[in-house]
Amino acid sequence: MEPQNPDLRTLTFFLDVYRWHSFSATARQHNLSVPVITRCISQLEAVLRTPLFYRTTRAVLPTEAGHRFAEYAEAMLQHWREAQQALADLHETPSGTIRIHAPLVFGQRHIAPWLSGLLRRYPQLNVDLLQRDEQADFQADRLDLAFCIGSRPDSALKMRTFAREHHYLAAAPSYLAAHGKPQTPDELGAHRCLLYRGKNGLDRWFFRTDSARDWASPPLRGKIVADNVEILLRAALDGAGLVLFPDWLLGEYIRRGELTPLSCGSRQVATDPHEHYVGAVYPRTRQPSRNLCAVLDYFSEVFGERAYWLLDGEDDSHGHSQ
Repeated sequence: MEPQNPDLRTLTFFLDVYRWHSFSATARQHNLSVPVITRCISQLEAVLRTPLFYRTTRAVLPTEAGHRFAEYAEAMLQHWREAQQALADLHETPSGTIRIHAPLVFGQRHIAPWLSGLLRRYPQLNVDLLQRDEQADFQADRLDLAFCIGSRPDSALKMRTFAREHHYLAAAPSYLAAHGKPQTPDELGAHRCLLYRGKNGLDRWFFRTDSARDWASPPLRGKIVADNVEILLRAALDGAGLVLFPDWLLGEYIRRGELTPLSCGSRQVATDPHEHYVGAVYPRTRQPSRNLCAVLDYFSEVFGERAYWLLDGEDDSHGHSQ
């Protein structure tokens, strides 16, 4: 009896095993047992008449045939998703599932609070939200849309820009009453700085005056160093020291007077001298899906033409979508 041709479910299992090098991780992802996954892969290998993976005690590694077949499997699934989307777009109301990526803290503060409103507007829409600080991987995570904070993306992606990102050096009034305000960046060495440590190491603080073309980055003394911005923000609000964070994180506390912005005699402060934007990126296609357009338009509306987190006096010019 000839083995049956694989279905889309089997192709999905194959690609997950291919990416994660693990039958057990794939089984957990799909809430299935490991034997179900291994049986599907074995049936697929029987149809193709070639092994797709080397099985070892430590990992499941693709063969040369496995590498080749992964390209075709991904293309077949992509064609299927496009066909589904094309048919879904025949309906006027967005429906089905949209997969969205968002940076962790930005997602908690500016995406999650608006999701209930999105679903009230489009009750047939489902949201699958991944919150990670790593760069979005559209292919591996099968994403439709990724909110991002950074420079403009490469030409493979389009971007809807919501705002230019601004940074503030700030401290609680109680800290400033006890320790005074630093007047220049060089004075920060004598102050309690609360420093964020990310995957690339400690954040540096950059300062630029009206008369200077280059950025200055003084040496800092980390009173608290943490890889969680919420911990540092809480410490700053409690008067533990100075933080340098973006407007979308500090804006509400500055407006309420819980934090006081400091210039240190500089026109600009930042954790990166390159210009950054808050936006949403998505793959370039001839016709973006109805779901994608609905979500982009919704967040453009709730964020506002001038993003609600921007403080008075901030330059809100941010160019146009690519």
